[in-house]
Amino acid sequence: MRTGNTRPDHAQDRDVRTGEAHHRAFWHSRRGMLELEFQLVPFVRDCFNGLSETQKSDYVRLLDHEDWEIFDWLQGRETPPDAALQVLVRQIIEYNAVPRGPL
Repeated sequence: MRTGNTRPDHAQDRDVRTGEAHHRAFWHSRRGMLELEFQLVPFVRDCFNGLSETQKSDYVRLLDHEDWEIFDWLQGRETPPDAALQVLVRQIIEYNAVPRGPL
């Protein structure tokens, strides 16, 4: 006779995956260009977990680009190649427009 729920707690699994995704995104946001890191690290620290799964995937795709490309996008000198990255870059720019303390 079985008593209680013998199935694993999938909510707990999701929390672990979310934590791992945030951790991975945080460390991949650490870049060779310090000016870029100052924009990405606070955004991922404060906003990543609030993004939709699609937006999180977009953020990871953003990090696949070269530092100089991302920096030019965030400076408004160039435009990302697709609409999803354009929206994400705009979110990062708007987030960083508000003065905050150090990293």
